[in-house]
Amino acid sequence: MKRILLALALALGLPSAAFAQCNGVFPSATVCGNPAGPANIPHALPLSSFALAPGGSSGQIQTNNGAGGLGAMPAMNGDATLNTTTGALTLNTVPPAKGGTGANNSTNAAGDVLASNGTNGNFVHTALVSLLNTACTAAPSLCTTVLGYTNVAWYGTANNAVVLSTGTASITSGTKNLTVTAAAFTSADVGKSMWIPHAGPAGAGYSTTITTFTDAIHVVVNDNASTTITAQALGQAAADMMVYGTDDTAAINAAFAGTPAFGTLYLAPTPFAFPVRGYLIKQSGATGRSLLLTNPINITGGGNGSMLVTDPSMGSTILNIHVLVSGVTWKGITWQGFGLGTDTNFTNFPRFGTNGIWFDATSAGPGGFTGVTWQNLSLGESPSGSYSFLLDGVGTQGNRIDNNFIVGGVSLSATADSNQITRNRLLGVSNFGIRVDTPTAGGFEFSGNSTTLAAGFCILNGSSITLSKNFFEEQTASGTYAHNAQMDIGCSSGQAMSAVSVYGNIITAGLSNANNIKVDANVGFTWIYANETATRVAANASITNANATTYCGPNQIITASPHLTGTAPVLWGVAAC
Repeated sequence: MKRILLALALALGLPSAAFAQCNGVFPSATVCGNPAGPANIPHALPLSSFALAPGGSSGQIQTNNGAGGLGAMPAMNGDATLNTTTGALTLNTVPPAKGGTGANNSTNAAGDVLASNGTNGNFVHTALVSLLNTACTAAPSLCTTVLGYTNVAWYGTANNAVVLSTGTASITSGTKNLTVTAAAFTSADVGKSMWIPHAGPAGAGYSTTITTFTDAIHVVVNDNASTTITAQALGQAAADMMVYGTDDTAAINAAFAGTPAFGTLYLAPTPFAFPVRGYLIKQSGATGRSLLLTNPINITGGGNGSMLVTDPSMGSTILNIHVLVSGVTWKGITWQGFGLGTDTNFTNFPRFGTNGIWFDATSAGPGGFTGVTWQNLSLGESPSGSYSFLLDGVGTQGNRIDNNFIVGGVSLSATADSNQITRNRLLGVSNFGIRVDTPTAGGFEFSGNSTTLAAGFCILNGSSITLSKNFFEEQTASGTYAHNAQMDIGCSSGQAMSAVSVYGNIITAGLSNANNIKVDANVGFTWIYANETATRVAANASITNANATTYCGPNQIITASPHLTGTAPVLWGVAAC
């Protein structure tokens, strides 16, 4: 009987016992276990009973829900949008931060910057640059002290000179109405000075002022034309270009005076587009110059965009930049990165006035200039043929003219020891080339220059002189030149000179200059070797020598003319010079 009852109990209890112990058939979407509470027999439960059950809807990416379980990844929007079903990531276009009243900051002034307003990453505009310029214009010396440099803009420069060399100009004699086909006049041009070529007395140019803006190619000027010009072509030649802009002469002179000794003056590049060229300079009052500097300051610009544009009204009589010593040392001063003239893209790069930069230690007391570097400057050539760069004065020594673009002549006069002219591009068609006067001094070096000069190179005196690794090509031009050789050693001065090394040069001349290399009788102990020379006129010599102490080593002479004329030199290990 007991066996029958036991069998019956097992038979009747099998489903519940099997279910309680996770045996048998389970309903859909259930699992077996004991998710919470005290220990117990495992039993079938829905998935949601467990903490690690998936969250969200079907297909969503799972993340930690922060409570030890799973949750659906929320939608992500902003810089990118993540599709939480497909996993696709889409980069969004983020609108620029803005402030003020216009979308995308459109109503704010050029030069404004954006600053956080402190809430939710929003930004507002601030005219930081203009505020700084306003403050520094009001107190430039204070800004110089705080910022450590001086900006010419703080002294009121406009930096808006325009040089027009294309299109045509028309104006009728006795009238003031001007048409310029390549101009882009605006109402802001009213009050600017203007040079109109060929419309002045006897067909010369004349200086006037813009008084009325009509449209982009028409303005009214203050003074009547004296000569009628009709569709007069504007060009790159000095006589054919039109120049207009705000006269920055007084402002730059004020900046010169306001920059402390050994401070730095910054000539900011023009922020405008072609054809704006830079800072217009003219004659300063009744003086014979434009700019005057009497204290040692560094000047730096932004390259070709920092151009001091010489006004054609200066003709061939006004000195551009006059620098006078004042008994203060100039050691360590550097001028770099600016131009003087009109436009370096022009074929001849005209510059109006007489001399370009004159460092003058001859008329302002003792001291000279020592340890000054001029580099990365661009200097144009004056129609008057005056030197573009002059360095003068007893005691002027240890200076470097290095890596510049100079059209026109360079002169060192009455200078002392160890001055250098190196790695420059030197051009010019005037009757002045490179003239070096270093009486009783030594150590002058002229090396690594590329020259295309009509007048050539002339050194009058000195000792221990190095002329090496230069490329000389005589510029084709008519006229009488100051030197009778492309490299004239002695320059017919008759002054004492010795220990000159001439090597590694390539010289192509012999057009107007009679010779390539000439050594005068007063030049003792000259070494000429490892040069390559060629004359363009068969009758001219590659080397003309007048001193018995000239030593001639191996040179490559490419010419049909006489290799050597004059006094026979001492042959230095070769059968012929």
